[in-house]
Amino acid sequence: MARELLLPDGPIGVAVYAILWQEGVGSVYNGSGFESPTAGNWPSYARGMSENPGTGWYYGDMPGGLGRGTYSYAVKRQLGNSPAPTDSSLGQGSIEWSGTGTVSIATQLDTNIASRMVAFTPPNIDSSGRVVLQPTGLDQVMVAGKTLTQAIRYIATICAGTVQGAGSGLEVFSDFSGVQAVRVFVDSSGNRTNVVLN
Repeated sequence: MARELLLPDGPIGVAVYAILWQEGVGSVYNGSGFESPTAGNWPSYARGMSENPGTGWYYGDMPGGLGRGTYSYAVKRQLGNSPAPTDSSLGQGSIEWSGTGTVSIATQLDTNIASRMVAFTPPNIDSSGRVVLQPTGLDQVMVAGKTLTQAIRYIATICAGTVQGAGSGLEVFSDFSGVQAVRVFVDSSGNRTNVVLN
């Protein structure tokens, strides 16, 4: 493995190391496996980092043999003859690891995503300037008997639309275009007793 761990803009010309742990596990890497950290074993946790001379940019290598996962690391400045828990912290980072190298989000994207995208061309835009999804898009996803686009409209209406009749027993919510979309009936305590979606 090579230079996957990074400390940018560190102090120039000092001894720097990284302590590595796997997310969600709470154990640190000791050179051959993971264990709960102890002060006596601190030197075995230190993964040396080397500086690009005179730059303050330090690099360290991921150890071989680690499985796929999310790993975090803390970068410390070694103050004495050997690494110690009292060494000062310089930064931290995390890395998505495949088992042999870093994982880039670009390599994880669904290769078929382009086939499901909606082109924003005039046939897909209605007279109000709103995008009309194709039947193979979000209109096929159902949420409580409503399409996903309908569900999002109702959620947005309640969260950010205008309301009329608040406190009267019937609250009417209008969507962003001013169309009444949701009617909520409430009792004297303010509890919803019925919701009508338009």
